[in-house]
Amino acid sequence: MRLSRRAAAEGTEMSLALLAAVDTFWMWTARVSTAAADGHAAVTAEEQIQRAEAGHRFVSNLYAGQAEHESTARLAQSVGFNPTASFTVIALPSAEQDRDTRQILERLARLLRVPSYVESRGNAVQLLLQTADREAVLQHTGDLPAGVGVSATRSGLGGLALALRDSDAAMALAAQTGAHVIDYERSWLPTILLGHRTEIAPFITPRTSTIKSHLADAVLAFAGNGFSVATAGEILHVHPNTVRYRLDRWHLVTGWDVRSLNGLQSSLAFLQISASSPLDRRG
Repeated sequence: MRLSRRAAAEGTEMSLALLAAVDTFWMWTARVSTAAADGHAAVTAEEQIQRAEAGHRFVSNLYAGQAEHESTARLAQSVGFNPTASFTVIALPSAEQDRDTRQILERLARLLRVPSYVESRGNAVQLLLQTADREAVLQHTGDLPAGVGVSATRSGLGGLALALRDSDAAMALAAQTGAHVIDYERSWLPTILLGHRTEIAPFITPRTSTIKSHLADAVLAFAGNGFSVATAGEILHVHPNTVRYRLDRWHLVTGWDVRSLNGLQSSLAFLQISASSPLDRRG
């Protein structure tokens, strides 16, 4: 504006012409910049759409048992993955068309700074991570909404196909037991057992429908401390004879003797996969 007033005061036609040219230049610069920005946004949006379509086909191929197909490897690369790398999958329950859950996992992916892809499938959203630090992944899951399933870390696309199912199964166990996070690598046995609950029902159904919680606590303390009633008593702050009595009571009400292999297996399977196991918490 000062240049314009000065040129007008001097009355030079050249100065005014130059100012007009400058105005024209900046007008066209603004238009070209806007057009370039719009064009970039359009290209970026198209790339995101193409990546989402490729990612959806990629995950569908993995679920369909096509991990070893060349087309699946090409899709992995188009998403940004190295088909021979290691992968970890996080699954979160989500209502259909729930964008909040997806955005939560997208933010986590940015924090971890590794190649990633987020896929919505049915009532879940899955975050596929390549070569992620497992401890960092588990640390961040504590900040996620409850019901998280974390897969084992597995190699290659065949491993990723298994990891997807790991995360599904771990998420199902979290929902069944009310756990905030289920890590498949640490809870692989109950996670697998839950998927076969119908077949194994005769072996994990106790004789009595309601069981006192202190009996279950005695079983877990006994099994988790070298099968020592003395150590279990220390953990529970009771006399070893009290632990023996509770284990005998457990045998009576469930039909499972935890001092035998079969009885111990049935007891632990029941306690690990039962939804808020039918335990009476009134003592």
